[in-house]
Amino acid sequence: MKVPKIDFIFDRKHLSGRRIPGMVELRISMGRDRKYISTGIKVLPNEWSNGSVVGRKDWKDINDRLQVYKSKCSEVVLKMMEAGELNLKSIPELLRDSMIKSGTFIDYAKEVFKLRTRSITAGTRQHYEIMFKFLEDWKGLVQFTDVTERNIVRMDEELERRGLKECSRWNYHKLVKTFILQAMNDGLIHRDPYTNLKIRRSGEAMPFATSSSNAE
Repeated sequence: MKVPKIDFIFDRKHLSGRRIPGMVELRISMGRDRKYISTGIKVLPNEWSNGSVVGRKDWKDINDRLQVYKSKCSEVVLKMMEAGELNLKSIPELLRDSMIKSGTFIDYAKEVFKLRTRSITAGTRQHYEIMFKFLEDWKGLVQFTDVTERNIVRMDEELERRGLKECSRWNYHKLVKTFILQAMNDGLIHRDPYTNLKIRRSGEAMPFATSSSNAE
């Protein structure tokens, strides 16, 4: 059986402009057949080059999220081929199911993290592991329904209670938000709880709102 080609395509419908972001989609090709799956990620034309996001402060985070999609899609396709049931139309639903192996936000985040470890340093991996340990111990963001603005505030308060300074708390929020955005892309969370929040970092209140060119 021929192996499908999996890659990314930017602004397939030609809707972007100099200040208008375009959608990044996953494209699965097999012969003349094509299947496109939205990643939920939008970037400006000058922020996309050779299949990757460039020229942004968060380019690495976004590319990590894209690779999670590609890796998961490859796994889905391989399983379908092994079962002799390769059907491009079934891939979107199976891909979504593969991203929800467990019903908890924490386990989902860990599953996504396993795919990201291929491109991160040992030091960064340790930061994530410390963050996971905190979430498991605190138990305030367990289910997807726990991911609310109020609970994000509670998380910040708990981190402060444990003696973490503003800069360290900011880093926890930054890591947690990457998984929230991924879950939003997968349709598991429907609202970014950070949109209206400002988290203090080194004495300055910094907005955590999602950029319109980050996600749909």
